Amino acid sequence: MPVYSGGNKAFLKFVAKNFRHPKQEVLHDVFVVVFVIDERGNLVAPRIKGKIESDLTKAERGMLSVFGLSDKWSPGICEGKNVPVRVIMPVRVCY
Repeated sequence: MPVYSGGNKAFLKFVAKNFRHPKQEVLHDVFVVVFVIDERGNLVAPRIKGKIESDLTKAERGMLSVFGLSDKWSPGICEGKNVPVRVIMPVRVCY
């Protein structure tokens, strides 16, 4: 499986540091983000599970933009070769 430098806790800390929804002072939500870590460790094709782009809220668009800022990950490995891996990550936001 792919690994973010510092693990999932470090990645969620990165998301928390970079995610802001300026239209709301208080936000409690869970975003289920689906993305791929490619063979080179790039996070590509982030999307919100079960949503099409035209139906995304401002908060969901903001979350996807944060995922797009991600540093490289250590790619997934299968039989000694780097492989793309689809990841489903729920992110709970409370502020």
